[in-house]
Amino acid sequence: MNEIVFLEPNRIDAVPFNAIHGSGYVYVVEYRQGYVKIGRTQNPKQRIEALRTMTPIEITRLAISPVCENYKSIEINLQQIFKNHRIRGEIFSVNFETARDALANCGFAYDKCALIERNRIHSDDLSRFAEEMARKSMEIEIRKYHAQQEEYSSHLREGHLISFKPFAAATDIIVENINGYIGCCIDIGEHGEASEWLEILDGIKSKGVSAYESDIQDYIADMFEAVRGRPSQYLGENGIGFFDAVCEYHDPSL
Repeated sequence: MNEIVFLEPNRIDAVPFNAIHGSGYVYVVEYRQGYVKIGRTQNPKQRIEALRTMTPIEITRLAISPVCENYKSIEINLQQIFKNHRIRGEIFSVNFETARDALANCGFAYDKCALIERNRIHSDDLSRFAEEMARKSMEIEIRKYHAQQEEYSSHLREGHLISFKPFAAATDIIVENINGYIGCCIDIGEHGEASEWLEILDGIKSKGVSAYESDIQDYIADMFEAVRGRPSQYLGENGIGFFDAVCEYHDPSL
């Protein structure tokens, strides 16, 4: 569409409109009462249909500009031309042919290739911005997580949350609990985690718990964190018995 389209409202579907981002159309709508509306849109079909349903007043004719980049300034200039005939907003007491001809005499600027390139650059900039924001957000979350883990580890090392008992005296209950954990991992499909703990379990049976003290401490600490430091609130008798056997802790639930 390279020139003004002049048609009846019910023929709007016969015209292909394809404004890309940064471009649009200016329209002149004639109502049966004889006044006109001058506006702009990026989707003439939707806009005209909306105007037809917004008011019971019949639209008799309309004129639509070619797609252009300067559609906003054209609308403003047209409305300025007819400012002395303004009834309200975008409604003017002007002859339809007069408004249509004024629209036809506007200079319509449109460089599709340049517009597509600007949109591509804009899209790339938005993508880079989104990626950068996502990266920064992830970094913040990672720093928070590390800070929380460090605080938790510090409390753990200082015995503020739990302090470990000698594991040798609790070998049987440790093996039993790890066996249960391995079973849970298999049930939910965490086969890699199950394999790692099967190896540790075999090592415990052959070398004793002292050889895997660090792994067992991490295991207990993870369990303690998972129950929010409240075994009596979240665990049954067996779970509480496990904690009582392997560590000293303060349960705020009690």
